[in-house]
Amino acid sequence: MRLHRYLFSQYFQVTSVVLFSLIMVVWLNQTLQLLELVVNKGSPLISFLYLSILAMPLWLLQAVPIALLIAIIWVVNKINADRALVASQSVGWSTQKFTYAPLAFAAFCTAFLVINSVYILPTSFGEFKTRQLELRVAIPKILLQDKVFVDLAPGLTIFIDERISSQKVRNVFIQDKRDGETITTLTASDGTFGRDNGQPYLLLENGERSQIDTKSGEASATLFFESYKLNIARGEVNSSSNRPLDMNEDSIRNLLNPETSNSERFINQRLAYGHYRITSPFLAITLAIIAIAGLTRGRLRDQYKTQRIWGTIIIALFVQILFISARSATVTAPILWPLQYIVLIVPSLCGLALIFLPNLQFMRANKVASS
Repeated sequence: MRLHRYLFSQYFQVTSVVLFSLIMVVWLNQTLQLLELVVNKGSPLISFLYLSILAMPLWLLQAVPIALLIAIIWVVNKINADRALVASQSVGWSTQKFTYAPLAFAAFCTAFLVINSVYILPTSFGEFKTRQLELRVAIPKILLQDKVFVDLAPGLTIFIDERISSQKVRNVFIQDKRDGETITTLTASDGTFGRDNGQPYLLLENGERSQIDTKSGEASATLFFESYKLNIARGEVNSSSNRPLDMNEDSIRNLLNPETSNSERFINQRLAYGHYRITSPFLAITLAIIAIAGLTRGRLRDQYKTQRIWGTIIIALFVQILFISARSATVTAPILWPLQYIVLIVPSLCGLALIFLPNLQFMRANKVASS
C-alpha cells in the first residue's frame, strides 16, 4: 500500500506540473482576443481573469489526457532508471504491481473529466458566453470622452461635460434619432452607466426631455424628470436568456437529439460533438493504458528504453489522430459515430491484455522458438 501511495503521489505531482504548463500555453494562445475585448471596454482585470477561469473546463478536456500520458512516461522512465522495475523482475516480482497506481490515477482523471464534460463545462461555458455578450454590447469607455460629441450608435449622439468616474458623468446632452420618426433630446445634470439583462443603459438624473416629430416638425412639451433610464446598446443584441446555445454549454442529451437543433445543417455537428463529449474523458485512460503497456511489459533492457518511449509516443499520437478523425467522419456521415468509441476501446483492450495477460507474451516467444 505504501508503494502504491508513493507512486500515486508521483503521478499526481508530475501530471499537475505538466497540466499547469499546458494550460498556460493554451491560455496565452487563446486569451489575446479576450484581453483586447476587456481592455477596449474598460473593464477591470478581474473580469479578464474570471472569463479565463470560465473557459478553462473546455481546455481541460484536451490537456488532461496529454498531461497524464507525459506524466506516466516520465515517472515510469524514472523508476526504470532507478532499477526498481528491473530489481522487481530479478527477484520474481511481477511488474503488474507498478501498474496499479497509474491505472488508479488514470481512472481518477477519467472520472473527473466525465464530471467536467457532463456538468462543469456546460455551466461554466454558459456563464462565459453570457459575460462575453455583456462585454461586446458594452460601450467602450474610450469613446466617452469629456467635451466631445460621440456617436455611440447610429442615430444616438452623446456629449459629456465631465467624467467623475468610470461609471458616473456630469452635465450630459443626448440626441436620440434611432426610431426614425422623432428626435428626442435629453439633458441631465448627472448620469450613471450600468447594465440590465446584458445591455448597457445610462441612468440620467435631474434633467429634461423633449421630442420633435420629424414629419410635422412639431415639438412636444418638455418633460422634467428626476430619473430617466435610457438604453444605449449599439444595435440589436440577443439577451442571455434567448440567445442560441453554444454546443459547449448545451447538455449532451440535447446534442444527441436532432429536434433540439436550431437548424438542420447543425444536426450532424451537434451529434458528433455530443458523442465527443461522452468519449473524450476516456481518452485519458486509453493513453494511460498505452503508456503502461508500452513501458512495462516484457523484460526491460536499457538498450531498448529509447525505442520503447518513442514507440509509446507514436502509438498514443496515432490513437489521438484516429479519435479526432472519427469525430470529423461523424460530421460527414453520422452513421459512423461508433468509430469514436471503437478507436478508444480497441487500444485499451489490447493494452490491458498485454499488462494482465503476460502468458500471451510467453506463448508468442514459444512459437518463435519452435519455428
